[in-house]
This record gives sequence, C-alpha cells and structure tokens, in this order.
Amino acid sequence: MTNVHFGCWIRNPCADADPCERHPFSGCSRRRRCSDQPEKRWKDCLQLTGEHCPFKLARMTATPGGGGSADDADRFVSVAPKIGYQGPLDGLRAIAVLMVLFTHAAYSSFASFAGSVDVFFVVSGFLITTLILEEDRARGHVDVKTFYLRRVLRLFPVLYAVLGATLVAGLFIGNNEFRDRTINDVLSAGLYVYHVIHPVGVEIGTKHLPEVRPLIHLWSLSVEEHFYLVALILMMTVVRFRLARQLIVVFSGLWLAVGIARLTGHVGWKYMWYQRPDALMIGVVAAAANSLIPTISESTQKLLRRIATMALAAAVVVLLLGTKLVPSGWFIPFAPERPSDPNLADKMWWARFGFSVTSGVTAFLVFTLVRSGNWWLSRLFSNKILCAIGRRSYCIYLVHVPLAVMMVEAAKGHITEEHVLVAYLFVLPIVSELVFRFVEQPGLRLKRKFVRLSPAGATPTPPPADAPLY
Repeated sequence: MTNVHFGCWIRNPCADADPCERHPFSGCSRRRRCSDQPEKRWKDCLQLTGEHCPFKLARMTATPGGGGSADDADRFVSVAPKIGYQGPLDGLRAIAVLMVLFTHAAYSSFASFAGSVDVFFVVSGFLITTLILEEDRARGHVDVKTFYLRRVLRLFPVLYAVLGATLVAGLFIGNNEFRDRTINDVLSAGLYVYHVIHPVGVEIGTKHLPEVRPLIHLWSLSVEEHFYLVALILMMTVVRFRLARQLIVVFSGLWLAVGIARLTGHVGWKYMWYQRPDALMIGVVAAAANSLIPTISESTQKLLRRIATMALAAAVVVLLLGTKLVPSGWFIPFAPERPSDPNLADKMWWARFGFSVTSGVTAFLVFTLVRSGNWWLSRLFSNKILCAIGRRSYCIYLVHVPLAVMMVEAAKGHITEEHVLVAYLFVLPIVSELVFRFVEQPGLRLKRKFVRLSPAGATPTPPPADAPLY
C-alpha cells in the first residue's frame, strides 16, 4: 500500500486547555500539526478526530506519496462524511419528473408544478458541488479533463440520441413551418443555448402561451450545462482560497435577491429570474454548508427532521395553490397568459413567490436527507418504485415532450387527440425504458471507468447497478 501523509490540524477553542488525552495523536494544542501516520486511510483519521476529539476539526488534507506541501495548509478541505449513493434523492427526482409530466399534460390545471425544475436544479447543485469537494479531498486536486468527460458521458448520449430522433421525425412529419421549428429547436438545444434563443417565461411578457415546440423543455438542460461549465472553476477557487463560508453568504444573498426580484414583478434579462439560477445557487449553498460539518448529533438530527417535515408540508401547500386541485377560492393563477390578464407586477401570481419557496425548502430537505439517519421521509423516498423512476428521470424528461409533439402532429386529420393521449401513455414508458437501457446505461458503464475510488475506500452505500454516478 502506498504511504499516505496526513496533515491534521485541530483547533483548541481554549488556548490554555490541556492536551486532548483521547486524541490518537499526542500533544493537541491551539494549532498543532499532527505527526505522519503512514498506512492510514483518510476516513479513519476523520472518524477518530470527528468523533473522539473534543476540539473542533478545522483542517485535514491527504497527499499521495507521503509528502505534504506548504500550500495544503491554505486549502479548504471538506470534513463531511462521504456522501455515497443517496436513494432518497432518486425518489425526490422521481416525484419531480412526475410533476413535470402533469405540468406538460395539463398546463392550465397544474402550472405550479413547474416548480419541479427547481427540485432538479437544487439536487444538481448539491451533488455536483459535493462530488467536486470529495474528489479534491481524496486526491488533493480535481482532474478537470476527467470531470468534464464524466459530464459528457452522463449527458450527451441520451441528449443527442433524442435530438437525432427528433430531427429525423420532424423532417417527415408536419408542414414546412413545423420542420423549420424542429430544426431550430435541435440546433438550439444541441448547442446548449435554448434558454437564450427560446427563454422560458416568455408568456409573462407576451400574455400568450408559447407556441408548441418539440424541444421546448430543454431550456432547463441548457441552464444546467452552463452551471457545470462554471461549477468546477468556482469550487476550485473556493478550495484554493478557503472561501466556503464566503460562498455560502454570497450565494444565499443572491438567492434572496432573485427571490425578491421575482416577488416585486421583475423578470430579468431574457426572463433570467424565471430560468431559476437561484435554485442551482441554493443547492451549492447546501453542499458548502454540508462540507463544513463533520458530524451532527442525534438531537440536532431530530430537530432538522422536524423542521424539514414542516417546511415540506408548507411547500406542498404552496405547490398545490397553483393547481386546480384546490378549491377555486384558494387557487392562485401561475402567471399572465391572456391579453386581458393583469400585468405581472399588478397581481400576486404564483410564479412571483412559488419558485423561491420550492427551491429553499428543497435545499433544506436535501441537506436533511443526506445528513439525517432513520427518517420516515428517507424511507418513503427510497421506495423501490420511486428510485427506479428517479434513475430513469433523465430519459423520461428528455423523451416525453418530443414524443408527444410528434405523435400529435402525425395524428392530425387521422385520429383524435384523446386517442393519441391513450396511445402516448403506453408508448412513453416503453420508449423511455429503451433509451435508458440501450443509450444511457452504456454511457454510464463507460463513465464508471473514469470514476476512481478515493483513499477513503468504497462508497458507503453501494448504488444499484443502473444508478448514475452523478
């Protein structure tokens, strides 16, 4: 086994305190570098210092080959437990993608379920940030090339398979206008600029629902891809200059600022605030906060679970208020849709506050699911059916709109839309499963070859064979 050098710093909150007798390394003082411990694994060192030393763990680094560097002392290193596979997050994604299906199937009745995109964004922001910090902790750096290659293998196979199939179908279905629209959508989505060319929320300014497009939902994937481009650079800067706490403050402030802007009727450039960058930012905040906490006591976990349960209940109520599932007197319309509707700033539309509530509660819920133990919500979200849907959520999300649009367009003048809907309910699961098994899974298997286990050892909770390593 290759020797590993550990530089451990233990902060003593009292300068005059006696050395920690229970700490495995002798002579802990206000700031003392512990001796070399060859053949030790990082997680063993973290467990001992995090659970047995009464002093606050402030720094821990591991550098392969037994050599430390002066720069290590100035780097931020996460002290959170290794995240491993999180089944509840797959369950959360399953609920989110089902909400997406309801939104697109009956927009006027389930418009506020558009908040499901915020759920996806928060989970993405949390997971990507956490995995970057874990890789840096394990290896002393992040392999930029491998990071982006994993992103490519995770996203591109399904995306470009769907784009190719949509293009081929669009060339043979519909009139010239529909074909031109399809080509435009494929190019915009393939270049990850859909959110700029066809920004979501345009109906707020035009007071008309957007025209039917085969890839209208891929604005969200474009936003997320731009986040991936900057996330690694951002977190490398945070690590190098130890800016985790500053990141939490800045991104929390930006999340609040975007929420206030929407609440006061502002949409931003190209409807930017309705493309929900704040949901990604609050996911990063949750991950950064997680990275600063080595252990959480059982009493604190119980408190987190109580707060998260109440917050989730409030968020569910907020989501339902924008649907036709509540009494008409409670219903809050989503946003202006008709020329006769009041302007965005002249009425309390659901979109003005609903997205902020959804993203904020989701961030707290994700943090609690990851750091809390035995909880009924963890067991609920870890349901096998929900997890199976969650693992297929990317395929379902990409496939469901172009499949529906193409089926409706092909059936015009032949069968009714009601018959198309019945056929669609049978076809969507089949097509999604085929894409999952024969497109996404091969890409994930190839991606796993680029995932190297850290010195901390194997993933604490082994993922299912078909689970994506994010």
